[in-house]
Amino acid sequence: MYPDKEVKVGDKWTEKFKPKDGKDVTVDYEVVEQTKVGDADALKIKGKLSEDGPMKGDCTYWIGKDGAMLKFELDLKSWPVPFAGDPHDFDVKMKGEIVKPGA
Repeated sequence: MYPDKEVKVGDKWTEKFKPKDGKDVTVDYEVVEQTKVGDADALKIKGKLSEDGPMKGDCTYWIGKDGAMLKFELDLKSWPVPFAGDPHDFDVKMKGEIVKPGA
């Protein structure tokens, strides 16, 4: 997900990869704002995902200065889940946020 250089608001890049036993995936990223997650400074990065197949999606990540993912939101259409039987494509909305020890 990370480019090989430091990024700032307005920067864009594309990542291409192929999961094991999967189809080619392309994600176009853009840094949209400098913000905070709790007390931590973060960059909010939006991504547009497309697969060489039916899966498409929107992703948003909040990344801390140390590169750690602090929060994410995913909205995927036709996400293939092989162990789910047939048909095995799901529409998924997922959110996550880091839990701080002792919180």
